Amino acid sequence: MKIYTINGVCGSGKSQAAINYITSNLPAGHKYIIAQPTIRLCRETANFFVERGIESHLITSEDQPGSAQKAYKRAISRAIQNDKGCVIITTHRTFLDAEIEPEKRKRFNIFFDEVPQVDSTTYLNLKHSHTSFLDNYEVTPCDDNAELMNIGIKPGHATIVDGYLAAGRQRKDLLYTNPDLIRFMETSMDRNHANYVNRAKWMRRVSQEHQLITHSILKPDAFRDWNSCRIMGANIQDSMMYQIWPTYGVNFKPDPTHEFQLKTDHNDLQNRRISIHYFCGRSWSKYTRNEGGQAALDTLNKAVNDLFGQQPSLLVANNDIDDFVLHNSTRISNICHGINEHRDKHNILFMSALNDLPAHYGFLSRWQGIDTTMLKKAKGMETMYQAIMRTSLRDQTSTAAVKIVVPDIDTANFLADMLPGAKVHAMDDICDAWGQPQKTRGRPRKARTLTSKERNSKCRERKKALKKAQADLLSKITTQYPDGANIPVTWQESVFSIKHNLTSGMTDSWDDIRDLMQTASEQRYNDKADNSLINFVRFKADSATKGKDDIEYVHGIQLDFDGGALAWIDASQLFSDIKHLTYNSFNNGKNGDVKFRIMVPFDAPVTCQHAELLWDVFKARIESDGYYVGNDANKSKGRNSGLDISKRPANSFYYAPSKAGKKELSFFDTSHWDGPLLDVAHALENWVPKQSAEYHEVAPVSNAGPALQGMLAALNKRCDYDGEAEAQKRREIRIEKAEQEWRLSQQQAGQGHSGLFIFAWSLLKAGLDKYETKQIMLQNMIYARSQAERMRELDAQIASAMKWY
Repeated sequence: MKIYTINGVCGSGKSQAAINYITSNLPAGHKYIIAQPTIRLCRETANFFVERGIESHLITSEDQPGSAQKAYKRAISRAIQNDKGCVIITTHRTFLDAEIEPEKRKRFNIFFDEVPQVDSTTYLNLKHSHTSFLDNYEVTPCDDNAELMNIGIKPGHATIVDGYLAAGRQRKDLLYTNPDLIRFMETSMDRNHANYVNRAKWMRRVSQEHQLITHSILKPDAFRDWNSCRIMGANIQDSMMYQIWPTYGVNFKPDPTHEFQLKTDHNDLQNRRISIHYFCGRSWSKYTRNEGGQAALDTLNKAVNDLFGQQPSLLVANNDIDDFVLHNSTRISNICHGINEHRDKHNILFMSALNDLPAHYGFLSRWQGIDTTMLKKAKGMETMYQAIMRTSLRDQTSTAAVKIVVPDIDTANFLADMLPGAKVHAMDDICDAWGQPQKTRGRPRKARTLTSKERNSKCRERKKALKKAQADLLSKITTQYPDGANIPVTWQESVFSIKHNLTSGMTDSWDDIRDLMQTASEQRYNDKADNSLINFVRFKADSATKGKDDIEYVHGIQLDFDGGALAWIDASQLFSDIKHLTYNSFNNGKNGDVKFRIMVPFDAPVTCQHAELLWDVFKARIESDGYYVGNDANKSKGRNSGLDISKRPANSFYYAPSKAGKKELSFFDTSHWDGPLLDVAHALENWVPKQSAEYHEVAPVSNAGPALQGMLAALNKRCDYDGEAEAQKRREIRIEKAEQEWRLSQQQAGQGHSGLFIFAWSLLKAGLDKYETKQIMLQNMIYARSQAERMRELDAQIASAMKWY
């Protein structure tokens, strides 16, 4: 599918060029449809044709109330009944909504004025009162994005949803008047849109009172099958349309026609005196704006009035601060295509915050590889550029100085790149509440962003490499274990065990692993260090260590949650579409923290690298539910999930299940064990787990070999001792080992600082509190190479080690 682009900066004469082209070709019998974003622009274009003595068909909702679609279709049908040329002028909405047969489309040439918005994200807060509303929708796997599911109206339910939509628009039913809900119903009723729902939110919709995140993409179907199709706009190659539509088979080509070779830069403004001022030291958003309060807005108002003086100006701001005014200013909308009557104004304040929702950034980033900078440039900054160009900058004969005020330095630099010769200035004394603006020290170096074609190519290469590595591994394992018993469980008696102390067992049934872990969950210990550790890794037979390079393959993963806001029931619900079990950690409830693990088995073994990639996609699902992962809470306004990022390495061992120190907080949940195994081949490509299939009850069969049976026996035997005495003996061994390692570390220069931290951490891991730890460390301070320096940092190192313990 080919779409021609007519690219030109604001004021380059795109619309006039299209009118001239159409006028010259009408006598040859060519037929044209012009689609424009506003009714106002449609009327202006129709008037241009009237002035040239050319009849056009103007079709808008104002000219044909309630029947614009029918009038548009009638005009097309009448036009193809003869060989005369004709012009139909209508709005974007009418053009996109109309269903025109392909044989009729072939008779028309399309001019689509301004780049359409193709992407959107909506938060739906439906509450339980809307449960019946969602009964009209169905979800299916999305092959393009692991975190999404396709959502659409069930067959036969469109009439019901249409009734809800009408009730909402007419405000007849308060349940359906929410603007976000109306927008969602509109896009779900529109055949031109692909609609998605966040998988994590859908999984937890009941427990979260039906709070959903939906995404919508305008598909290019409405532009298909016409004789020719042209889209006109400024900075087209930076638009989301240009980035996304190649995924749907669109091939964009610059229009080679001579009339459409327009200027694509503002080099003609080099001699204009253009100053760009920014007032916020942080990235601008409604949150940042509101943080400053009314006092900050008042300070901004005074500073801008002083800058502009009494000269006429334009003001662009969000609708929620409609009481913000400037002296002698005219307020215009954020969307201001076709407004040309303000060419006499030389000053403008643009202070709208037009950031997309956080979930939208994640959606486009993971689905299309579109980063935050690219998205901001294509939408918020492009909107700002269109508004700026309503001023005298649009008048090529004007020589007046122009003053522009924008919120932050990124916006200022974007404009300065568009307007050669413009000078950027920081408004240093605006408001401390918004952060002190940086002193201008030149523009940042530009980083090249990948094109849509390059991103798709890299994606194909990555998938090809993953498939090959997986195929090679499966071929090797099939040869090694022809009986199919290739599921490993590796048992480690303590955290101090070395490779030669590991016990490995193999089985062909994950139910054997579940039984092993369930048996372990019944054991009680006085200290978590008394427990053994397990993972589902097969180490190479000839390796002497437990590093990642020693891993032969991985067959399952454990997610370790430690002290976050995500409850275990909610976390388990996030993965309810795949087989897994959930169990408590020993310290669950300690200091009020929630601590648990989720074990996810794979349907096939994977390499160490692939296992860590799977950890990443599990992390992404958790983040898509509004939680953050890691230690930096500032990167998200969500809550801490508690997922331990230090356990991402595939060679990590985990304490086996056991009773919690507070036994009433113990649990071992297998409610999702009957789900399908994670399809790793599919997951590594798109992370789309298999949907639940039909299952038949089968009598359990144990194929546990001697190694697994030995582990079960060892687990039972671990509790056949005097708990207190044995625990004390283990602590003494660990303390002695920590002391030996500290003394050895001080025989080498440069190991004082790190060695002291490791010493403190090892003692804490052995079960000592901070006072006992400090006492033993003081006793061993005589071995330090620089005793005075180590003494000064002793307390700080103990405190730091406690954070990691």
